[in-house]
Amino acid sequence: MGYVDADTHAIEDATTWSYFDPGEREFAPEPGASTWMVEDFTVPLGPRVRNEEYLATYPLGATDLTDVPSRLAHMTEMAVDVQVMFSTFWLMHDLSDPVREAAMHRSWNRWMAERSAESDGRLRWLCQIPMRDPQRAREELEFSKAHGAVGVESTGLRYGTSLGAQVFWPYYDMLQDMDMTLAVHVGGSNHSYFRNPQAFYYHHILPVPGAF
Repeated sequence: MGYVDADTHAIEDATTWSYFDPGEREFAPEPGASTWMVEDFTVPLGPRVRNEEYLATYPLGATDLTDVPSRLAHMTEMAVDVQVMFSTFWLMHDLSDPVREAAMHRSWNRWMAERSAESDGRLRWLCQIPMRDPQRAREELEFSKAHGAVGVESTGLRYGTSLGAQVFWPYYDMLQDMDMTLAVHVGGSNHSYFRNPQAFYYHHILPVPGAF
């Protein structure tokens, strides 16, 4: 018997944003040579640009799931049976536009569903749900659970509000009814981080125990 690694990551690449509904393609981030521009912030593009140090540790194609067999082989070397994957992009990027957010969540979830499908259940993942649109949130939960997701990814703050706030409680009922978990990662607003990176502990760590 091996292990379940409950905090691993997938690093998005350009194809992450190719699963939009036709009517929502306008919300896809525009990739440049090495970055995406999303609303008013810039995001490094892909693992080869963003995390060069990963390439010295992990097989090529393992972090962005372009080569799932290499990731599975690496897991086997480490005696890991199952990995649960968080997003990397969504850790620090709440979007101001709820329609764009719902569209991007949809594309991200379908990208992850497709990339993890060939893992024979060894790559499980945490989906994204737009918590300002209950109908779209339920749709994403139902799709994601049917395609290998085991829960929902969040940070301790959503839209500048603690996860302990009552506005989020209906989503927790929804998760409980569907037998899915809420996985709370450290992280918070990208904007607050760049305004005051010295306050990383306050902005990104404390919101998690604070919400609980």
